[in-house]
Amino acid sequence: MATDINIQSLFPAIRKSQVAVPEIDIFNITFIGIDFGTSTTVVSIATIDKETRDIKTEPIWLNQKLNDGTIMSGEKIPTVIAWYNNQLLVGNGAADLKYQLKKGVNVWYSFKMELGEDLGSKYYGSELDRKSDTPILNPKDAARVFFQYLKAQIDRYVRINNLPTHVQFAVSIPASFEANQRKELIYALEQNGISINKQSLIDEPNAAFLSYVQVSSQEKNPIKIPEGDNPKVLVFDFGAGTCDVSILE
Repeated sequence: MATDINIQSLFPAIRKSQVAVPEIDIFNITFIGIDFGTSTTVVSIATIDKETRDIKTEPIWLNQKLNDGTIMSGEKIPTVIAWYNNQLLVGNGAADLKYQLKKGVNVWYSFKMELGEDLGSKYYGSELDRKSDTPILNPKDAARVFFQYLKAQIDRYVRINNLPTHVQFAVSIPASFEANQRKELIYALEQNGISINKQSLIDEPNAAFLSYVQVSSQEKNPIKIPEGDNPKVLVFDFGAGTCDVSILE
């Protein structure tokens, strides 16, 4: 005998017998996941099938302005911000200018891993100073501006697709994130109306494992654990900026 490992077995609240909790209507909630990467960010949406209780996930294609004013859409958003020709660019438009502009002055990237550094105004030469509408003086400011863009795009997606306006968020972060880094990330999220709790910050290796479990179940090839065994799962999360390793039991 073997036990299937799937989302339902990991999270009993999804099972049919426990779904109909009066104070929580999961079918009137839009679930959004943000994979906040050092170099690239992806936003996804999760929905629950009313009949089967299966969870379906898919990435959201978000609009990004290029430096010539063209609007392109993609599911991968470079985690880059640029100030160019008096316009704020986020994503591909900013990434295209990454090596033409000056980091910390008019282009900002890799700020995710700089969160938590108590250095005051780290970007002392920033063209977006305290007088600007969107000042970027330190990594926390950069994260706030980046999530401001994400939130606007997510709100647009929810509105266009007539989804429930009650949105719950989860954000993946490096397992190595310290308390001060988590604190500044939460600040950047909350400044943009993205309310989360401690359970909403998911270590990236754990998120990778959950994704693997989900995909395996959808492909009818779930992970099976022999009865009586207590195995450990070693997860490598290879990112562009960090590599995290977790041992899950």
